[in-house]
Amino acid sequence: MELRSSRAVSAGWLAQLLSEAEPSLRRGIAAELGLSKLEELEPDDRVPRHVLDDLWTRIPELSGDPDFGLHFAGRASPRALGLLGYLARHSATIGEAVARVVRFQRLIMDASDYDATFADDGALTIADGPQTGADPWPRHLAEAVMGCFLTLPAAWSGALVRAESADFQHPEPPDVAGHVALFGCRPRFSRPRNQIVLSAATARLPMREADPALVGYLEQAAEAHLEAVPHPDEWVERLVAAIEAELGSDLSLAAVAERLHVGRRTLQRRIAELGLSYQHLVDSVRRRRAEQLLRDPRLGLEEITERLGFADPSGFRRAYLRWTGTTPRGR
Repeated sequence: MELRSSRAVSAGWLAQLLSEAEPSLRRGIAAELGLSKLEELEPDDRVPRHVLDDLWTRIPELSGDPDFGLHFAGRASPRALGLLGYLARHSATIGEAVARVVRFQRLIMDASDYDATFADDGALTIADGPQTGADPWPRHLAEAVMGCFLTLPAAWSGALVRAESADFQHPEPPDVAGHVALFGCRPRFSRPRNQIVLSAATARLPMREADPALVGYLEQAAEAHLEAVPHPDEWVERLVAAIEAELGSDLSLAAVAERLHVGRRTLQRRIAELGLSYQHLVDSVRRRRAEQLLRDPRLGLEEITERLGFADPSGFRRAYLRWTGTTPRGR
């Protein structure tokens, strides 16, 4: 999970959503939501996040399509992902592609609680939804996003991609036949998170246009773009900097609190207000730093392990496998 949140969405996402509506409907909704000049925006421009939620409520309502989100996923264009779409398409496997989409998702949409976690057996759990304490996403937004984690990898791999299980926060709709057809299973509704699980075999499926050299270049470009996304308040940046400063030494909550000159309980409360957990923050900082260190061929695994604050290389390997589905330098 990335740590910064400007609560915005890329104009590219909105443009594709509006393209799904009839021209007259599109103009009416755009004007209603103050988006009459959307066509003048660049794909990487940022639009307030509430606009996305409003669109995902209004367009399905006016379209008369009870399964708008599912059908949107079936028609989703990789172009809406911009740089992130190319990065995913040229990854080695579906699992790596999904992990990279989640890692750089802030290039598309902020203010989300998203995660991709590999189990010990290689199964991949993908979660995406509102931050803790926020209202659930509109039904069609949740179904479209989770559906795209199946339809886009299917297009890039040439394989039939289905989920082992699927959960949604919203109540069960009257008819779930479309859900079963898209996800390959009967979803569960009114659950704590929006998430799907891909089997280990699915996560390992190769991509048709895998290109490790190109992926290395695109990752650097994605990181540069991510740094250009608007930053949130200064306190979050100070928190991230404090965790980074403690890498390789004492990563305890108390040590970071002392570095920030606040009490342990105060820090714990402020992290909870962000809808995050301390361990999640540490994982995010470690992962980002690990990607940087692994690019340096002069550094051995022992030194990288020490710099990241892991007790031994095996602990680092397990964490990296959980984050990416691969071992360090094993990509």
